[in-house]
Amino acid sequence: MLPHLTERWRVQLEDRRKTGTLRRLPLTAHRGIDFASNDYLGLARDPLPEWLFQTPSYSGTTGSRLLTGNCETTEALEAQWATYLEGECALLFASGYALNSGIFSALCQRDDILLVDEAAHASLKAGCRLSRASLYYFRHNDLEYLEKKLLRLHKHRKPHQAILLVVESLYSMDGDMAPLEKMVKLAELYDAHMVVDEAHALGTLGTGRGLSVDEGVAARCLARIYPLGKALGCQGAVVVGSTLLREMVVNFCPSFIYTTGMSPILQQVIAYRLHQLQTEGHRIVQLHSNMLHAQVTTPIVSFFPPMGLSVQAWTQQVQQQGFWVVPIVSPTVQQGTERIRVCLHADHTHEQINALWKLLQRKPSSTLTDFV
Repeated sequence: MLPHLTERWRVQLEDRRKTGTLRRLPLTAHRGIDFASNDYLGLARDPLPEWLFQTPSYSGTTGSRLLTGNCETTEALEAQWATYLEGECALLFASGYALNSGIFSALCQRDDILLVDEAAHASLKAGCRLSRASLYYFRHNDLEYLEKKLLRLHKHRKPHQAILLVVESLYSMDGDMAPLEKMVKLAELYDAHMVVDEAHALGTLGTGRGLSVDEGVAARCLARIYPLGKALGCQGAVVVGSTLLREMVVNFCPSFIYTTGMSPILQQVIAYRLHQLQTEGHRIVQLHSNMLHAQVTTPIVSFFPPMGLSVQAWTQQVQQQGFWVVPIVSPTVQQGTERIRVCLHADHTHEQINALWKLLQRKPSSTLTDFV
């Protein structure tokens, strides 16, 4: 007799409990000085001005953008993003996950090839699988390994097959950056196309416009993805590229076509946060000052627990000292690489950073890169 479905669920959840990997929703996001969230510039907690809501606006669009969910203000907001990020066009999505999970279905056909960094975010991997293109992974940030893969795939590709190279510019767990300029050169050498997710680079590195703009390779990327829920302290995402790319996504991306258009109120908030990103450069300067003080090159730092102490127990000790950090455990990271992931913010003080670093009492490491 086959096991009852709900009994199988109980067994699966009990397995998670026994291994300490059961996920639960916390009732409050911050219980102490926040070193856990992706609020790199402190914008998420920055009060919105009252005048922002004085202009009458609808609370919802009640339909997809292809039906009733599109308006002039939406396209004006997209134009602002395209200008700021040095792109021809931009297209707004409800979330970064919606964008990543659907875009490859629009850009790829069944016989095309997706070559993805193994440390890429789960949403990118999910989107690549849903596209039904042939999917391959390469060792994280390993240029030699990447070139061997590209050479092999290029050599055996059919005339109609496209190759898309998919990476993040700044990786969310170890906080290391992609050698983006060198990857773009490799992609061009083997007639491949670059897709770059700038989720954690927007507002944090260089000028704040992402690694592709700062390294001068933006125009050489097929698509650049900018989720707005990290440093922008908001919600949604934009994909930036050519007019042709925009038309392909509008016509063939399921997660865009069948999603209700974004609330006009949220669009107003996004427009205001973009304005802050453009005009309040002191936030990025302060974040970079904190990174320099902490002697790190990005605002993401992973700390690994002392021998014999679980990351959960270690996290509780740190939380009891007034710092809000959270444990990152399997299956988000590979077993044996569980860690406390620390995010530096612009509004942290040097004294707060010193206290946390002293409490952790371990040198941060950015060498482990095998994620699921």
